[in-house]
Amino acid sequence: KAALSSIIVDRISGLWGAMLLALLFGALNWPILVTHRVLLLIDLGLAFILLISFLVLRWEEWRIFQKLPGAAGKFFRKLLQEIASYGHNKKNVIASAILLSFLFNFIGLAGANYILFRSIGIQINLISYLSVIFLISIVASLPITINNIGIKEWAYMVFFGFFGVNPNAAVTVALLGRMLQMFFSFFAWPIYLNSNGGFKKTIKKLTVDKF
Repeated sequence: KAALSSIIVDRISGLWGAMLLALLFGALNWPILVTHRVLLLIDLGLAFILLISFLVLRWEEWRIFQKLPGAAGKFFRKLLQEIASYGHNKKNVIASAILLSFLFNFIGLAGANYILFRSIGIQINLISYLSVIFLISIVASLPITINNIGIKEWAYMVFFGFFGVNPNAAVTVALLGRMLQMFFSFFAWPIYLNSNGGFKKTIKKLTVDKF
């Protein structure tokens, strides 16, 4: 339950961070959003979801789960207590996680993708870019396909298409981003193994833990 609660809080804080950034830059780009009603409706939907999810998490009674009998009720009550504890301790972990997600979204998402756009010669207004890149990250995180294959590319093509970006160029940026992510993931694998005492020691540890 403690492990599951940490995963849930990690997901929620990251989603809240992306939503807040999308709403912030959407408000700064308000004249453009008014002309593209789809973007305006999505931002309004995000504001509603953000408000409802915040109220739900702050509602400590969770009466629907309080009425569940037996082991299931006990499990969910304990899980919800674990989740609530992240926001009630002195460090306020949820607020800290949201602030860190701001940093990650700006550097790892917005900054990296903007460099890719500029590297292939795509010119796009910075505020317009920021008003949709975080929306794309939210849409691409929907569990529709494996590793959001196809969803991310579609989102790049549609959302950046509102600002005149060529669909082929937008998809190219999405694919380049995937390739770089894979490259750096593989590049970090030897570092991970070395930090755990080498490949053989890691395999031995996993085998001992399993059997």
